[in-house]
Amino acid sequence: MSSRRIAEIQARRAELLVLSARQREEIGRALNAWSLPSVVMQRGIAGWNYIKAHPEVLAIAVGAIVTLRQRRTVKWFSVAFAAWEIYQRVKDRFPRR
Repeated sequence: MSSRRIAEIQARRAELLVLSARQREEIGRALNAWSLPSVVMQRGIAGWNYIKAHPEVLAIAVGAIVTLRQRRTVKWFSVAFAAWEIYQRVKDRFPRR
């Protein structure tokens, strides 16, 4: 190989290294933007799994709401029902593997 060709290859390699470093930085920034929503989602899933394993906690919470805030009970049940519907839609859209 000629020295000119080697120099071209080395220059191209340097360009690609700069490009790949820039792309890694962009990917890092994009992933950092998702870190908080990911944490919130993971905590929500963990909470849901806890309630599935301990349904008595949900029954106690509902009982407390009904007992302490009878005026707002209908509103809470409608919010809970809407949340349940959203969960069902998301669950159906993203089945477990």
